[in-house]
Amino acid sequence: MKTSLLNRINPFTVAAATLAASLSWGAAAAPITFTSTIYDTHASAFAGPASDGPDDQSGDPVLLSSAFVATATDSAAADAIADHLFLAASTEAISTLEASGAEAIAGFSGSFFTPGGAFSLWLDFEDFSDALGDGSAGAELFVTLVVDGLTLFDESYTVSQLIGADFATAAGLAGLLDITLVSLSDAFGDGSGFNLASADFSLNTVSLNTVPVPASLALLLAGLGGLMVVQRRAIRSIRQAG
Repeated sequence: MKTSLLNRINPFTVAAATLAASLSWGAAAAPITFTSTIYDTHASAFAGPASDGPDDQSGDPVLLSSAFVATATDSAAADAIADHLFLAASTEAISTLEASGAEAIAGFSGSFFTPGGAFSLWLDFEDFSDALGDGSAGAELFVTLVVDGLTLFDESYTVSQLIGADFATAAGLAGLLDITLVSLSDAFGDGSGFNLASADFSLNTVSLNTVPVPASLALLLAGLGGLMVVQRRAIRSIRQAG
């Protein structure tokens, strides 16, 4: 058992991890400032012949659109929120007789100028859906990034995930980031659907100093030597004891 454990302690592996950590010390990120932004929200709902909305809002955050409708047998609700670099949408539909449905949309559009060199797009998309009987629910996130007239990123997502992408461009190019979050729920007959989704996001500059300073390099080499000595002594002691 001890020999197996010691064999897993590979000094070169540890050194590589240490080197990666030392290089990451030189990494730095700063948010890119948007020169102009537009947020918008939408909510609508129907249950049988009754409906509510659309409730459409556009401008600066915080924006909130809501819709709610209910009959004796069916109901539907929708809410959309747009805050600073954050979008959220929720829908619910419940039916025992007639069809019902809800739609909520939150959107962002931001203009910026590229910093020059590397920059990154980061998003955290969270999605929760639940459906019973003849019901359905879900969300989709649409993301588009255009710089100097060229589309650098154009994707859509339907499951929760962290999203990251890196780019490298010249400085001073005009860029546009568009993000739209859509939540939908529908129900027919005896069924229900519920969805809650959110997305927060940012653009960041990225810089990396990939050359360790001499003192850091010396410490790294010293640590590597120490690991090798410790491993050799431990293995020698086990062999002598055996």
